[in-house]
Amino acid sequence: MNARPDSSLALAVNARYRAHAITGQQRYAHEIVSRLQPYLCPIEPEQPLAGLRGHAWEQLVLPRKLHGRLLWSPCQSGPMFLRNHVVTFHDLFPVDNPEWFSRKMALWYSALLPRLAKNSRILIAVSEFTKQRIVERFRIPPEKIAVIYNGVGHEFQPQPPTALDRLRQAVSLPTNKYLLTVGSLEPRKNLARLLTAWNDIQGDLPPDYWLVVAGMKGKASVFARDGGRLTGHRVCFAGYVEQDLLPALYAGARALLHPAIAEGFGLPLLEAMACGTPSLAAKTSSMPEVTGGIALFVDPLNTQEMARGIRDLVSSDALRDDLSRRGLQWAPRFNWETAAAQTLDLLQNVALSRSSRQR
Repeated sequence: MNARPDSSLALAVNARYRAHAITGQQRYAHEIVSRLQPYLCPIEPEQPLAGLRGHAWEQLVLPRKLHGRLLWSPCQSGPMFLRNHVVTFHDLFPVDNPEWFSRKMALWYSALLPRLAKNSRILIAVSEFTKQRIVERFRIPPEKIAVIYNGVGHEFQPQPPTALDRLRQAVSLPTNKYLLTVGSLEPRKNLARLLTAWNDIQGDLPPDYWLVVAGMKGKASVFARDGGRLTGHRVCFAGYVEQDLLPALYAGARALLHPAIAEGFGLPLLEAMACGTPSLAAKTSSMPEVTGGIALFVDPLNTQEMARGIRDLVSSDALRDDLSRRGLQWAPRFNWETAAAQTLDLLQNVALSRSSRQR
């Protein structure tokens, strides 16, 4: 672990996220905090804590370590009664759709999220969609919520043949003609319906096309079990793919299939765009907003519509080329340097406004 910044800094960050594997929210925290190290003092448990022990540390121990400093919690979890607090909200799914989560997880977040929204000084939302859900669900004034979009790393770009060769050796892909889906294996990602659509469309696809599923299984303590049967013909379950292999995995795919039931942001869509890979996406939640409409949109609950979309993407070079070209133009609007600068500006303004009132 890198040396800690000076503990006298005025801005503290809730760094408990370091106990978890780097997926969506943890990726966001890692990317922003790594760019703001001179300005932030990360505070984390002496040893990695997850689950109930981690939440207890946040509520009981973390507030005592602040010594009056402003706290930023980047993963929508933190001391629920703390006032001098900025929290990033990624989504409201544990409240809006508790059936996607374990009973304990849903109950905890149904208590935590509204109190964080009410008691924190300012909220950061990663999309306009997430901001609107906070306003509607918790009746928070819109002016209390700043939208700061996620970014896309510079490593996500069209890849040379050598990167694709390294990928095939590391992941043991069955073919170089594959469609890709990326994300944790949890109910919200809609994998069961995607596999149903994939199996239904087999007769219309070339026999050498495969579906590659990249993502680790969601924890039973967090997510409800997906009732669907997660099997299929010509499906490769690649498991968790290391971060340094993701750009090649995207770039080598004929298309990304991302028919999630809902997203708070939808980072895989932008990462695929930046790599020149066209996408099939759900026409719900944040996905039209984040992609700028540059995707083949489907109803995530309609497997027949999903199957037709897959067939169209595979069969039409013109459609793939058009989505790829426009996606490469759109994706550079989102970068972590801008997100980090906007976050730092907001945090410093909040800290300064409190200091001014105390004089």
